[in-house]
Amino acid sequence: ASRVDGLLQDPLEAEVMEWRAVTKAAVKAAIDYAAQGPCNVVKPGSLVAAKRAVENAKEAANNEYKREDFVAAVEGYTRALACDPALEDAAAILGNLAHCRLCLGQPHCAIAAAVGCL
Repeated sequence: ASRVDGLLQDPLEAEVMEWRAVTKAAVKAAIDYAAQGPCNVVKPGSLVAAKRAVENAKEAANNEYKREDFVAAVEGYTRALACDPALEDAAAILGNLAHCRLCLGQPHCAIAAAVGCL
């Protein structure tokens, strides 16, 4: 057991707290990344263009996934999420994103994406 702020803390509780902090950081990083450039590919006024961009990004990401290039697939799925104004396919995209993150050995990011599916 360790001491945190003068209180005795169970090692498992400390690990859970650490995972919560890592997961929060991963979610914030994903939101920040999505807000940066990928969503600028589509102008807000064009819903048809946005849907086309989402489909193109998903298709490219799916192809990368099939080739087991999970880094490129993560970028594609993130781009698809950022371009989807209605978030119609968000659950499916986030599920794919979670699996890619898990394959990359990034469980904290996988958890963050999986929680986003809910």
